[in-house]
Amino acid sequence: MDEVLRNELADVEDRHWWFEGRRRILASVLAGLRLPPEADILDIGCGSGGNLDMLAGFGSVFACEPDSRDRARALARGVAAVEAGGLPDQLPFADRTFDLVSLFDVLEHVE
Repeated sequence: MDEVLRNELADVEDRHWWFEGRRRILASVLAGLRLPPEADILDIGCGSGGNLDMLAGFGSVFACEPDSRDRARALARGVAAVEAGGLPDQLPFADRTFDLVSLFDVLEHVE
């Protein structure tokens, strides 16, 4: 992704109506799942971490992101353990199991 576009996206994802509305919809869907009270959640391809706070409302969040700049932004939020990694062959946290795995805007980019 172009660096200017990446920075703009990171700047608006917490306050733009589209992202806020999307997170409300996602939270509604997740609330309907039968997750344990303190679910372990893995967000693959978390970008700069715009969904991490929402996911943290459902449990403990772990995340991975291949881009070092976005990973640093996500980690700076202080919400999740964020490691280098991505699909299909670079997933961290091999010693863990998760109650929920999310791939928001990721799966369509995997060959």
